[in-house]
Amino acid sequence: MQKYNEYKDSGILWVGKVPSHWKVKRVKHNFSLKNEKSYETNPTILSLTQKGIKVRDISNNHGQIATTYEGYNKVNKGDIVLNPMDLLTGFVDSSPYDGVISPAYSILKPNTQVNNDYYNRLIQVLYFNEYLFGLGEGVSQEFRWTLKNEKLLNLEILEPPIEEQSLISSFIDKKTSEIDLLISDKEKQIDLLKEFQQSIINELVTKGFHSDEKMKERGIKSVGQELWKSIQMRYASEFIQTGPFGSQLHSYEYIQNGIPVINPVNIRNGEIAENLESTISEKKANELNRHRMKKGDIIFGRRGEIGRAALISECEEGWICGTGCLLIRPKKGLFESEFLKFVLSSSYVKQQLLMNSVGSTMDNLNCSILASLRILLPPLTVQKEIAEYLNNVSNQVFMLIESIKSEIQKLIEYRQSLIYEAVTGKNDVREYKKVMS
Repeated sequence: MQKYNEYKDSGILWVGKVPSHWKVKRVKHNFSLKNEKSYETNPTILSLTQKGIKVRDISNNHGQIATTYEGYNKVNKGDIVLNPMDLLTGFVDSSPYDGVISPAYSILKPNTQVNNDYYNRLIQVLYFNEYLFGLGEGVSQEFRWTLKNEKLLNLEILEPPIEEQSLISSFIDKKTSEIDLLISDKEKQIDLLKEFQQSIINELVTKGFHSDEKMKERGIKSVGQELWKSIQMRYASEFIQTGPFGSQLHSYEYIQNGIPVINPVNIRNGEIAENLESTISEKKANELNRHRMKKGDIIFGRRGEIGRAALISECEEGWICGTGCLLIRPKKGLFESEFLKFVLSSSYVKQQLLMNSVGSTMDNLNCSILASLRILLPPLTVQKEIAEYLNNVSNQVFMLIESIKSEIQKLIEYRQSLIYEAVTGKNDVREYKKVMS
């Protein structure tokens, strides 16, 4: 894009040079901190998320629910709300709603004529490049690291002419909408690939390679070939057990670079993603010896998203099955572990488990539910063929998804770069007005 004719040094480290006719101000020159308490009986509760300000549904009891919302701060449309307590993963947004929000958040209200959307984007850049983190104060950078009001109000910001603020805001809205549409299309591609993968898994673990052959009733709809048997998981496994309970493993017992403890978050694409942050000492692992995993075991997530299963390889042997998982040891000579992994990841198994899972806010499985699960048992030779085929399909889908994710990340980075260059005057968007007129 075209540059401005003349630039000057802004004196702001993260900005550098700005158009010569732009001004440098402090937040307090254009905004004041709003601290208006609400005492409404049934206010609209707002929440600041990574995707902006949302109206919070408190009827489902999800998350932290306050006993009363009296004393919460009023928010009006256009107010800029930011999270001063989380300067790395927190966010800022211009509210599209009237409502109330926790007094823990900072609310900026214009005290002069400005374009709120422009300044919202400008402050968002401060979060993206972690500039605000360097201004934090507290006990430590990992604990209670907060942006104090005084530093926020004295923060140096830019002031383009009001007309340019509006042009920059319109330009960013138009361009980011185009980028967001591209990202959305790529996310849909990922969803389609996952659906394709799931349909192939479901087809093969219930019908095999010859789905047109005669089906017979096995108590779980008419699925499975004539030679296949229906069996409960309790008879397919040497044992099924839950990971250690909280009383057996406390948070203070985790160390660095010890024996990994595997939970659902570590199960990705049928494999274990190592997490060295959740590890324990060899001594503690020996105390939890019954939860040690062996090659050929299957670890199955029992909390949250149903259907996360991974096969334990030689690399993970000796690691610990975490509290959020179930450990399954398939019976040798009856099931191929690789095949059983795909069975447990299939949609027909997920549907059975979801109907029997417990928990009001999060699906939760136990040994009894999984042991009662009915699955299909084909001959071992068929299991091996299916597992090999599904491994190839899964690997291809995984590589395609990773490639699309890389493209999405590049679009996100381009989006952030475009916003930064627009709000700091690196590009002259005044030409945009001519295009639009």
